[in-house]
Amino acid sequence: GGDAGGNGFIQKDNIAEMVGLPPSTVILSLLEILQNPKSCFDDMEKAVSDVMLEGYSAQHLMGALLTEIIEFDQKTLSDLHKAEIAIKIAEVDKNLIDGADELLQLLMVCSLILRCFKNAQ
Repeated sequence: GGDAGGNGFIQKDNIAEMVGLPPSTVILSLLEILQNPKSCFDDMEKAVSDVMLEGYSAQHLMGALLTEIIEFDQKTLSDLHKAEIAIKIAEVDKNLIDGADELLQLLMVCSLILRCFKNAQ
């Protein structure tokens, strides 16, 4: 019954992308840059700009980033840093609702995440 034949499966990422959510590969590659000890502000800025050019909303990106960040252990990122990032995302979310520029707001969040990872090393 109900089998469409062939490999008619829809991957979780495909569904996410159809509704405008960034696929996990996008989030993980952005996080990789944010975590890399050699990354500087320019690297982060280019990565964020590239992701925004792909058309994902800053709110979806921040939500996905936060979901990943919360999963890190204490050695990778302290609870204090996680809280700081969550608070910044909440502030930026409010700014976006008030009509602030998506790219600038996402850059503010990502520069904080970059700084938190650098402080954690």
